Amino acid sequence: MTIGISKERLVELKDNLSDNQSKLFMQLLIAECKELNPWLPIESAPKDRRILLKYVNLKVVGEWKQLNYDVGYFVRDRLQYEPPLNQPTHYQEI
Repeated sequence: MTIGISKERLVELKDNLSDNQSKLFMQLLIAECKELNPWLPIESAPKDRRILLKYVNLKVVGEWKQLNYDVGYFVRDRLQYEPPLNQPTHYQEI
């Protein structure tokens, strides 16, 4: 589990400040924010461990299955076969 504070929460906190110097500090902090665990393109997904897979309307845990030297596909947990036409678009580490 990733622990952190969202960019949206920082903006909310900044908007509730009355001191201009504190607001400036918060604005600079917000400008440096990066998403803690971004969705990455599936092409760069690791093929040696379980990851979180993002399909068009679904997010599930799964992993890469290698069929032979040059053929493989991602499978969702608890499924026997994942048709190549229904592949995930992005992934996250878990």
